[in-house]
Amino acid sequence: MAFADDHELGWDPSIRRILVDGHAQYEITLNSANGSSVYVTTNIIADFGAEAMRGRGTRVFRGYCKGDPDKTPVATKDTWRASDREREDVILNEIFTDMAKVMDKAEVEDAQKHFLTVRDAGDVVIKGMVDDTLCLLRGENLPSDCKMYEIPPEEPPSTDKLSKETTTTHTTVPSVSDFTVSHRVHIRIMFKEVCETLYAVRDLRGVMQMLLDVLKGANAR
Repeated sequence: MAFADDHELGWDPSIRRILVDGHAQYEITLNSANGSSVYVTTNIIADFGAEAMRGRGTRVFRGYCKGDPDKTPVATKDTWRASDREREDVILNEIFTDMAKVMDKAEVEDAQKHFLTVRDAGDVVIKGMVDDTLCLLRGENLPSDCKMYEIPPEEPPSTDKLSKETTTTHTTVPSVSDFTVSHRVHIRIMFKEVCETLYAVRDLRGVMQMLLDVLKGANAR
């Protein structure tokens, strides 16, 4: 850690906090196959669960592309996908491809109404490298004589010691092999549709309609 850069310790230089009319907003950079673009947020749509110790850290913002004179609204999704899974835009493209194989054009167009439209997407790149948890401290500036050491997992206390200390309760000691780490890759996706979350809908009719739309989309696969 003594030789780590700011971004290796958690600082994300691809997001910049700005003040607009006294309110905090963010400029979020997206690097994709289409090039680099910046999106300005106006408000947050969803961030429930983003502060959890383990999870995808998903936040969804309403905003617009910087430089767009019309400020056309877009939804910006910032999240961490599992490293062994495809990005959401890739999965959506695969779904649409499979639809075209078994449906006619009219059916495909109707089914696609129940999915969001991806405007752009890409993995977050910082200092020329993908932002992930596979190698947090990359050690690019370590001294040549500095060696890397693996830290083994902490051994659980022995059952004999626990049995002597615990007389009234039963304690199950987890095995070290049971602890696994699911590595993540930082991604961003821009959607054309700006929606509201299910928990924000307060009438039963609206909730049921949203659930029916989800069911139609699932059946379309």
